[in-house]
Amino acid sequence: MKKGSAISEFEIGDRVFAYRGGHGSYNTRPISKVVKIPEEVTDETAVFTRLVSFPLLALRRAKFELGESVVVVGLGLFAIQLTKIGGVTGYRRWKTKS
Repeated sequence: MKKGSAISEFEIGDRVFAYRGGHGSYNTRPISKVVKIPEEVTDETAVFTRLVSFPLLALRRAKFELGESVVVVGLGLFAIQLTKIGGVTGYRRWKTKS
């Protein structure tokens, strides 16, 4: 395994997340599409990075402002992650009875 001489952000053996990187032990991605997984993040937690990136992208593209009301319909994995991210970023969550 080799690292390009222009790469200073990463070392061989670092755990990373590559956006649109596909699955595999080895991959080539632009440096702008790769982030290092912090030491304190477990492998079990890190595997959810891709899953959470979809609802996070949806929130960013929707350009919601703090204090706005947002309705999430459905209880799928995407919706659950969307409401969790929304709660962390300051959106209010309302619970309803089924």
